[in-house]
Amino acid sequence: MCVFFFPLLSGLASVAHVTVVGYSMGCQVALEWCRQHAGSRLEGVALILGTPQYSLRTVMFGSRALGDVAAHLLDTFQNFWARVWEVTFAWTFCTSYVGHTLARALGVIRIPYTQFAPFYRHMKRLHGGSYNRMLVTGQRHTAMDVLERLDRREVPTLIVTGGKDFSVNGVVVKEMHFAAPRASFVHLPDACHAGMIGEREAVTEALEQFLHEKRESAAFNRRRLYDATGLHVSPPESPVKTAGGRDVTVDPISPLISPIKE
Repeated sequence: MCVFFFPLLSGLASVAHVTVVGYSMGCQVALEWCRQHAGSRLEGVALILGTPQYSLRTVMFGSRALGDVAAHLLDTFQNFWARVWEVTFAWTFCTSYVGHTLARALGVIRIPYTQFAPFYRHMKRLHGGSYNRMLVTGQRHTAMDVLERLDRREVPTLIVTGGKDFSVNGVVVKEMHFAAPRASFVHLPDACHAGMIGEREAVTEALEQFLHEKRESAAFNRRRLYDATGLHVSPPESPVKTAGGRDVTVDPISPLISPIKE
């Protein structure tokens, strides 16, 4: 999954300070990018309506074993499932008005069809094979350890969950709370998986508040580092020189490169 997105993010190599925002399965992509490439440039992570690991587990009744079985079947019969997804997407688009009206009547979706129409058009354009592969790799991937590591390093983290989101259940929320107790958790009871449309005001407010608090936290941590060591923090591409002429280098998130001692 990350193979397709990492080249698009390669332009961030020259950026001194990075805040990563992931939505849906992009949360796994965002955390994996943090593991491999972020280093000390990372100033914050926001995970919106997604899970850090085993993306099929929740829809398979919360069972990782059933999720693994589903991923195996999707992987074994890729061409068949690619066709199934494309037909499903086309049918959903063609019947979107009726389905949306029914969903509103049941209270699953609150916003008018006109505001949700771009989401249905997006579904129509999805490639069945790519979508199928994304599901398989998402179930086989975990980045919960990255979330734990970010929390230990006090990287500001925002996690937004929805009460009607099928991708995250109570168990997953508890796991994320356990992994990142310092994170800012925002729960939107009426948000479905497309909550960035249906609850865009609330999501926007949460992001704006997080970015404001992140800036305050970054300034505080830089001041705390300076008070403790006398070192200023500079961008990774221009390391700081200490009084003795020694370079101050940055540590990536990856435990293979930068072990974290408990």
